[in-house]
Amino acid sequence: MRLTHAGLTRRLEKASAEVQAGDALLLVQRGALKAVKIEALPLRRGPPAEARALYSDLDAGALA
Repeated sequence: MRLTHAGLTRRLEKASAEVQAGDALLLVQRGALKAVKIEALPLRRGPPAEARALYSDLDAGALA
């Protein structure tokens, strides 16, 4: 998994890394690369529908 924050990309070793709104994540999901931009962070843990509204899909090829 890779995290892009303020234009700098780093490899994440732990899933517990802190992220901020505006960060981009590149990860493998079901054998394919997936890239997402974090739009906002939740105030509480909520249902999946709320979670999906907090990120947007990006072109994985552009971040790879």
